[in-house]
Amino acid sequence: MTRLQAEAEVVDSLPPIGVLQCEACNCRVTGICSLHCCVDCAQTNGVHHGEQCLQVPLEGFAWDGCDKSYVIFAQRLRSLLTKLGPIHLCSLPHGWDEEYGEGSWAEERPVRSASKACSPPYASGITIIGGLVYVVEELPSEQADFLEAGEVDMARVQGLSAEACEAVESEFAAATGGYEVSTLLARAGAVWRCRLSLSLSSDCGLGSGTGGVEDQDHVELTENGYGTGPDGAVLMARIRLLEKLGRWGESADEQLLHSAMAQAKQLEAEMRAFLLKAEDAAGLRRSPPGHDGHDADGQCPLDLEAASQSLRSRLEAMVNVLCQLLIEPPRCRGTCWALLGRVWPHLLAAQDESWGRRLGQAARSSPTRPCLALWSKMAEAAAWHTDYPGLEILQDLHAEETQTNVAAAYAQHHLFSLMLEQRAQLRQELEKCSSHSSERQRPVWDLREDGFGCSFDAAIGSGSIGKFDAVLMVPAGSGQESPGLICEMVGDSRVVSRAGLSTRSGGVAALCTLLACPLLEVSGLAFHATVHARQRDALHAIVPVRKGKPFDLSMRGAIIETWALAAERHDAEARLHLGIELAGSMPQSVEPKGGDIQANSGLEEAKLCDGSKGGVLLGSLTAAQKLAVNNATSRCVSLVRGPPGTGKTHVAAAIAVAACARLPEATRRVLAVTQSHAAAVNLHKRLEAFGASSARIGTTLRPSEVTEQAAFETVRRRWSDDADVQLLLGASSRGSSDVGMKSVELQRAQFAVMRRMARLSQVVVLTCASSGNAGLLQGMGGFPLLVLDEAAQCVEPSPLVPLSWGCEGMALVGDEKQLPATVLDRT
Repeated sequence: MTRLQAEAEVVDSLPPIGVLQCEACNCRVTGICSLHCCVDCAQTNGVHHGEQCLQVPLEGFAWDGCDKSYVIFAQRLRSLLTKLGPIHLCSLPHGWDEEYGEGSWAEERPVRSASKACSPPYASGITIIGGLVYVVEELPSEQADFLEAGEVDMARVQGLSAEACEAVESEFAAATGGYEVSTLLARAGAVWRCRLSLSLSSDCGLGSGTGGVEDQDHVELTENGYGTGPDGAVLMARIRLLEKLGRWGESADEQLLHSAMAQAKQLEAEMRAFLLKAEDAAGLRRSPPGHDGHDADGQCPLDLEAASQSLRSRLEAMVNVLCQLLIEPPRCRGTCWALLGRVWPHLLAAQDESWGRRLGQAARSSPTRPCLALWSKMAEAAAWHTDYPGLEILQDLHAEETQTNVAAAYAQHHLFSLMLEQRAQLRQELEKCSSHSSERQRPVWDLREDGFGCSFDAAIGSGSIGKFDAVLMVPAGSGQESPGLICEMVGDSRVVSRAGLSTRSGGVAALCTLLACPLLEVSGLAFHATVHARQRDALHAIVPVRKGKPFDLSMRGAIIETWALAAERHDAEARLHLGIELAGSMPQSVEPKGGDIQANSGLEEAKLCDGSKGGVLLGSLTAAQKLAVNNATSRCVSLVRGPPGTGKTHVAAAIAVAACARLPEATRRVLAVTQSHAAAVNLHKRLEAFGASSARIGTTLRPSEVTEQAAFETVRRRWSDDADVQLLLGASSRGSSDVGMKSVELQRAQFAVMRRMARLSQVVVLTCASSGNAGLLQGMGGFPLLVLDEAAQCVEPSPLVPLSWGCEGMALVGDEKQLPATVLDRT
């Protein structure tokens, strides 16, 4: 047993700790066990402050009363990292809460709080590299092999250029996508060692029948790297593994790649210099004389024509070198594609179709392929361009993972369909834009990784975040024929450029004109961008095979394998046979009631009435409806069809109630979702009529829609003096408008109350899109069963969003002959 394993056993025997605050004494603490919530409670022998002891966001570690608490905290943190491996700072609070079940880290500033928690005196034996938190093993300093290897590796690292170091990071990410990566850091005196191990992941294909993985020979690679700091040691370990994989070299081809990376930096530097000149010319800022290309007298002349020509020349040079690298790639082939992804937004903004044709031809002729994540990122950028064929360039470019991974092929197919639909919705919204109200704003631009960022002095539309997904910006006082810029909203007063829009002239010249304009006319655009983003996230999450998170493996297999058979055009009988086999297995979480499924063709009426107010509605199920309910609670996948008026919503509610009766108490939760807000209202009303323990939550609910629910009354009685409950009651009585126009404080309070309602309920009702908001279902764990009402209105990726909560079973209720899914692009 290693020292870390022994320490983990000791730590597991300790009581849970967290980062908590007691509202009564306004004291934030860390390291307190679960018996007490704050120093005052601990000092009064466990006589706590009752309902006022709350877990709230952390702003700092304010308790300095006991050094031992920091030791316990550090031990638990090392134990967590030993179990999970390196974890990103922003994921650390969630990982902590899931592991220990206690503690509420900062929700608004998780990275800042986690960074502080991983630093002395709160943690020891921990280091942060590139935003990831690692465990460090301390070794005796008298180790000759460390010193000798350290000298060799440090000399090699010093000879690498900045572009080469950047290429190592990029290539390692691209090369290890199909591997499980293990990182172990150790330190002996001033020398660090990084031991990297790669083992072949199980996401190379799907077995038949159960959604499992084909048996493959186990492959494992391990290399060490040394350095005077952790960064250098990690860099050298990555280089050695890349060399073993044949993905790294220092030949002339690699030098051409590094030169191209330097060109990309020069392009970005010139863009930043142009933005500074444009700000000075507009009188928005004034830099010191002679700084950033300014004249010695402090004046900054702005020649738009010369600036646009210079930028166009640099972009054309990038196109030339990218085509060369794609057709004849060096060993660092993943970095070539990453470089294309880096300049892709700028190439799209230029709207030069000849460049697009050349890049598309080079990409299809390349012996390599981009990874799915990069392809998706490029397609997302292209989907914003309504009059430039960016998506068509990527249409026949299959991601590297699709060659061996059916799930990746499934994801890419539906990702492309989503991008086409987003572009069609944006086109439709732009046609209506002339009827939208607009306002004038002074822009301040900067260059981001994904495009040009823009800040305004005032919030757009008096705080319209949530109301609009994007804005259209044109020069103030210009007509509809002037060049425009489509920008995505990332805050009330901040946007990011996504696409140029022009009916007269486009390209680099039009873009420079817009960026230099001191006053812009801004109009809002709404086209369900958030919904598309959550569906994309769910599609990405279904690709890797990892037990329990986020998809149940059997459910994942049922979805992907039946799609693969349909894509290969197998006969309908074979697809139906496999679908029945996959869907017929019983979810593991459901407690069998004895006998097989056929013997239990009807659930006992007493069970259906259990817990209801009279039980009349549930007891009135027909024989066919009872059979549907039984099937839905005893099979992985069940489909209920019926024409209008046959009680489909009635059956959907009965399925949820019956499932709760069959599930073990520890996992007695059902997720009931719909495609539309109106359908969610109807389903929840039926559940409340049945007397079911249910709550309807969502990102667009008005305060009154929350406070009128029976679940809210339960919360109000339990936390009668809670500030969030009182704030929500006050807003409801005043008739506050929708969530997009509410104050930030009211939104926070409503989310906090809805989370409590969900935790206290057995059935949680919301729309498919809202189920992708992790904040709403925070701390709920998984849901064994998903009930999807009005299923025929959903496009394929829509139910993947709620299924990503680990649902083992799914009951779909609907009628494909009624209102179908709304699809604008049917290519």
